[in-house]
Amino acid sequence: MKDVLTVIRGEVGKKYPITVRVSATDYVKGGLFPKDIARMLQPLESELDAVHVSTGGLVPVQPNHIYPAYQVPQAAIIKQHLRVPVIAVGLIDNRSLADHIIQDQLADMIAIGRPLIEDPDFAAQLL
Repeated sequence: MKDVLTVIRGEVGKKYPITVRVSATDYVKGGLFPKDIARMLQPLESELDAVHVSTGGLVPVQPNHIYPAYQVPQAAIIKQHLRVPVIAVGLIDNRSLADHIIQDQLADMIAIGRPLIEDPDFAAQLL
């Protein structure tokens, strides 16, 4: 993977951001956990500008409980082990929640997807 990132970096240059999106857990006993993912990412940090942390999607298992910011704890664990910025995602649908995540240093950035699909004017509400 580092070889691939090195080639990409060589093609796009230092000013173009390279990020990866990872699934921090697969919600399966004996499966992936955030610390495992962080260990896998550490050797790649020199080629990355950020890591976008999600969960699930690797196997057909859903988390037991989905709630606003439910994926942030996994992002926070990964952030503790990396030097590159970490992007959190997962039902972060209002500014106060996003501000809390950033202020408490649980993540460095917030990704918002579903609210923008549901409401094209959603970003204006964040101002």
